[in-house]
Amino acid sequence: MRVRHMLAIHKITEEEATGLELMPTAEEIKNVVWDCESTKAPGCDGYNMNFIKKYWDEVWKEFIEAVLGFFWSARLPRDSNVTWVALTSKFVGATEIKDLRPISMVGCVYKVIFKVLVRRMQHVMPGLVGKTRSAFVQGRKIHDGALIACETVQWVKSRKKELSDN
Repeated sequence: MRVRHMLAIHKITEEEATGLELMPTAEEIKNVVWDCESTKAPGCDGYNMNFIKKYWDEVWKEFIEAVLGFFWSARLPRDSNVTWVALTSKFVGATEIKDLRPISMVGCVYKVIFKVLVRRMQHVMPGLVGKTRSAFVQGRKIHDGALIACETVQWVKSRKKELSDN
């Protein structure tokens, strides 16, 4: 009987865990807002990030309070995770369905909450993801591993080779 090597399970440190759970600062939230694409289609809340940036001096308190509300309660604001999918034309004068593309319209508060969490996770993910993993690695898509496996099986079948589990 063969003994298979166990893959080491990596854990985050106490310091990393604490960093993930910190309440975001107003500065952190503002930086995330400014890093968001401004010209995307408005979300289901009717606003895009350009609006939030343009009127930041007027809306920042309420906006930051809405984002912090998630971190205080671990609940998203009502309807903030609603996503609308709409069709937009690829070019002026589009007349057929093939001339349209779907876009996803997500609310600004949801985007910022998500980006705050993603930024924090980016610091701990490299230590959690092994070199043999294909998901959560910068420059790789989550389905790359499956594509490589399928192509390998096809290659083996086309050459009528046998696979060994060595």
